[in-house]
This record gives sequence, structure tokens and C-alpha cells, in this order.
Amino acid sequence: MKNREDKKAFKKFIIIMIISCLAGGVFGFFSNFVEGKPADVIAQGIYGAVRIGLPYAIPVILVIEWIVFGILYTKCKRAYCSAVEEDEVVLDQIDNRLNYILLISSIAMVCSFFVMGCLIPLAESFSLANYFTMLISFVIAMVSCLIVQFKVVDLGKKMNPNKKVSIFDFNFAKKWEQNCDEMERLEIYKAAYRSYRAVGVCCIILWCFCSLGSFIWNFGLLPVTMVSIIWLVLTVSYIVAAIQMGNHKDK
Repeated sequence: MKNREDKKAFKKFIIIMIISCLAGGVFGFFSNFVEGKPADVIAQGIYGAVRIGLPYAIPVILVIEWIVFGILYTKCKRAYCSAVEEDEVVLDQIDNRLNYILLISSIAMVCSFFVMGCLIPLAESFSLANYFTMLISFVIAMVSCLIVQFKVVDLGKKMNPNKKVSIFDFNFAKKWEQNCDEMERLEIYKAAYRSYRAVGVCCIILWCFCSLGSFIWNFGLLPVTMVSIIWLVLTVSYIVAAIQMGNHKDK
């Protein structure tokens, strides 16, 4: 039975590898036509778009974040105030909406960091006033994300009185996990594993892009090195954690 499963899986593996090699070869062949002037045109277009949109990016992100927060959080507060005590259905709906708020807030935070990262190398192309305006916008965005997450966690603690962890605690994630029941911990672990798999796939895609980019746009070795470091940390930390858990299980 095992040999049959191995043969079946091996055939699929070989087919996928052949398709991947062919796709890589075709992409590499056509990349020769992009190298040179076409690549410069693409790079200049991206540079121009980023430079034009950079001053307005964080304010737009803030507006979207607060619109979503205002709509969903208001619904959560109303539902919580009108809910019957220990109404699991309503509480689950509220918890789901709070997760969407955290999702939007996290995306806003990452996008704000991206804009700030773009601002640093392009600082010379902006006036001093625009530079400080964007810098202040970044600080406001960070404070905004903190406020949104504080409000979400605060409502979550009201729904679960046994959770008394402050969001300003540097060990917030660890203490919050300790206050969760078995079902909540299982959900956290499943989400973490899905995240691990998603980041692993993302690292492969980014590695391919950076490797080709070093050939087409002369990225150099730094981008592919940084992606490889993240990939290595992700893989090693996961396996080391699994080994540690196995050791604790044996004890």
C-alpha cells in the first residue's frame, strides 16, 4: 500500500517538476528580450509611479483602515451590548469581525512600513516639507494601528474576563496564548501552520523573482540573500520548535 502511494505521489512530483523546469526555461528565454532597454523602461515606470503615489499612500491607508474599523467595531459593540449572556453564536460573530479588524490593521501597518522603506532611498527627490509630512504620517499610522489593536483587544477581554493581558506588555502574545483554552490554542496553532506554509511558498516565489531580477535589473546579491535568510530562519525555527516539543513529550 505504501509503495503504491509512493509511486503515485512520485509520478505527480515528476510531472510537476518537469512543468516547472519547462516554465522556468520559457520564462528565462523570454527574459533575454526584456533585458536592456525594455527592463529600464519598466524600472523607470515603476519608479515614477512610486514617487508620485508615495506622499498620498499613508493618508489613503489611514482612511481605509478607520472606515473599516468604524463600521465593524460599531457593529461589534452594538452586538455585544445587546447580546444575551453566554450567547456563543453572537460572541463568535463578534470575534470573527474583530479578526477582520486586526487583519486590516496589520495590512495597514505593513503597507506603512513599506512606504517608509521606499521613502528612505527616495528622500533626495522630495522637498524637506514633503519628507517631514510623510514622516509624521508614518508616526500617526503606527499610533493609529496601536489604537485600533488596543480597542480590539480591550473588547476581546470584555468578552473573555479571564484574559487580563495588556497589549502594551512585551510578552503579550505569549501571555495571551496562556490565557486561551484548548480550542483557542488549537485554532492559533492551525493558523500558525498555515502561515508557515504560505510564507514558505512566498519565499520560493521571491527567491525566483530576485534571482531573475539580478540578471534582468542587476539587483545584486542582497535581495536573494535577504530572502534566503528569511527562508532559513522560517525553516530552522519550525524544525527546532518541533524537536523541542518532541523532547518535552518524551519527558
